Amino acid sequence: MENLGSRILLIVCFFLCIRCLGEEVIKLGITLDKTKGLSVVTRDFVKAYNYVFDHADHQDHVKIKLKILDDKYLPAQALENLKIFFRDMNIRILFGSVGTATLEGCLDYIRKNSILTLFPESGASVFHNKKSKNIINLWPMYFDVAYSLIKYAFKECSFDIKHIAIFYQNDSFGKELLSGAKKALNDISSKTKIVELAYQRNDLNSISKILKEINVNLCDTIVLFSTTRSAKEFIRVMKIENLRNKRVLGYNTLEANKIRERLKNEKVEILIVNEIPNYQTSELAIAQKFRNSGNQLPKNMYSFKAFLSAELFVDVLKKIGHPITYKKIKSELESLEGYDFGGIPLTFNNDKRCLSNFVWMDRGEETWEQVKLN
Repeated sequence: MENLGSRILLIVCFFLCIRCLGEEVIKLGITLDKTKGLSVVTRDFVKAYNYVFDHADHQDHVKIKLKILDDKYLPAQALENLKIFFRDMNIRILFGSVGTATLEGCLDYIRKNSILTLFPESGASVFHNKKSKNIINLWPMYFDVAYSLIKYAFKECSFDIKHIAIFYQNDSFGKELLSGAKKALNDISSKTKIVELAYQRNDLNSISKILKEINVNLCDTIVLFSTTRSAKEFIRVMKIENLRNKRVLGYNTLEANKIRERLKNEKVEILIVNEIPNYQTSELAIAQKFRNSGNQLPKNMYSFKAFLSAELFVDVLKKIGHPITYKKIKSELESLEGYDFGGIPLTFNNDKRCLSNFVWMDRGEETWEQVKLN
């Protein structure tokens, strides 16, 4: 019996050793704001990344390790974080970082050191061009998203927009959404009067001043291209009752913090453009998989978006096989064409360094319409 027990122990140890020797560790670096204005968003991103990767650790002898550093939504700190990843931790993949200005501050370093940058939470055009050959975006660029919003408002909703106010963040995020909207307005309805309302990033106090200086009550349509906190403050200062006779259009940040529900409950006509389907009602397989996570994940658009990015990364690891290298990951993603990602079609566009060419339009109903970009 003693010999049998020893043999069993040896066999168990042998297979454990084989497993350990065969297990590959993939290290990912993430720089994002954990303590300032974007922290309300990023905490749900982190929860989703951890959830997906923790479950993936038990498959195919692959362990994904995340190293997350706080950049406080400051470009200089984000760059320092990236240098720590590359120089001190030998991390060659930057994953799912949140913030346009912070990633833009890292761009030269990314290009110089060939750091593979996957699925950043930014649609800025500087990341969506051939020069950014080390960046692969999952979602479309801001310009195209905003253009599709205005086009849909005129063509599909038949909105008669004569006087429009566009509230936007005065950086790459807001300016590119503004640019796409203005191009659409110029192409479709050149007679529409446009009022531009710019606010500085992280400066909620300026919103009240802006609305005092510029009378937006004459506008029939308000467009909100801002962060969730800034949109919420805009509505508070503007007063919800003053929006009841207007249309409110916006970017997906309006889906958070019950902004959409409040506007809808107050009978405000809304149209919101999203890069992702409705996580609550979509019949797509990937949306159902997200809902099946139960209470292990917060159920909102931010955690769903991060869930999608992480799930796609795991899918790619399974496809390329061992040994896994960042070059093989990049090559596999760039080769995707008509790939069915849980119901979302993905085709890599090298000109825009992007995989998805769709948006979903929310008109305040349970079902969102999937729209292909031009």
